[in-house]
Amino acid sequence: MNQSQIKIGTSAWGSKISIKKAITLGNKISNINLNHFDTAPNYGSGYSHYVLNNLGKRKNILVDTKYGQNIRLSLKELTKRIYRFKNFKSFMQSFKNIKFNNYERNNEKFWNINKIEKTFNSINIDLNYCKIKSFYLHSPPYGILTKKYLEEFSDFFIKKKIFPGISDPDTKDLMLIIENFPTINLQISLNTFWKNRKDLIYNMENIHLNSVFRKLNNDQIISNNIDSDFKDEFLEILKKKKNYKIILGINSNHTLEKLKDINLNFSNIFNKVNEKKN
Repeated sequence: MNQSQIKIGTSAWGSKISIKKAITLGNKISNINLNHFDTAPNYGSGYSHYVLNNLGKRKNILVDTKYGQNIRLSLKELTKRIYRFKNFKSFMQSFKNIKFNNYERNNEKFWNINKIEKTFNSINIDLNYCKIKSFYLHSPPYGILTKKYLEEFSDFFIKKKIFPGISDPDTKDLMLIIENFPTINLQISLNTFWKNRKDLIYNMENIHLNSVFRKLNNDQIISNNIDSDFKDEFLEILKKKKNYKIILGINSNHTLEKLKDINLNFSNIFNKVNEKKN
């Protein structure tokens, strides 16, 4: 496995940690040559894009983002955005992709390619100091994805030299992707990957895995689909599959330090972490 196979998850950047702390943490991460970040318009209470674009003004960073996350406007969401308020521009931007009901997302029109293109153009402005590497459909409801639809979606982003991707697809759609779109980016949980790993490894070229940090840091069984001694086999898969990536949510200096406990043979990363600490 190599260093480029790590992506940094930013779902808490602007919600669980402040915008200022998130920017500081992002600088520390990029200083140890981890420059690929996973985000979405509503991550970090809607501030994650703002944080990453601020980081991108000074660093060369890659960003994977998404369309279709199911976040509704509620008192809780409003409170989080007010609590993390930095300036009026970032505050207003945090509401751009929030939804007002659950039904809109389940409507076929919501997933129309023209609507996705419009949203992408807006996101591209929000992340104008970053390089968008991948653009995902976030958990599209079953019935949206068809072979024709995925071909149109893929063609649109390939022409822009951006990887098209599907994040956490419905289990009934997974085989459609596996059988027909081997080069599309597929972002799934470790549990889903482990349950379907034979088909996925044989067919899929680009898999990005989330929900792995806790498992790699200890020997607890987190699912009936994963046995307790899975780590060695999992790391061997990652070493052989160079296009596979793991997404690690780094939300503090403590979790950044815990990278050292995963033992993924990133000696150059860990040495730089220690150098910064000293």
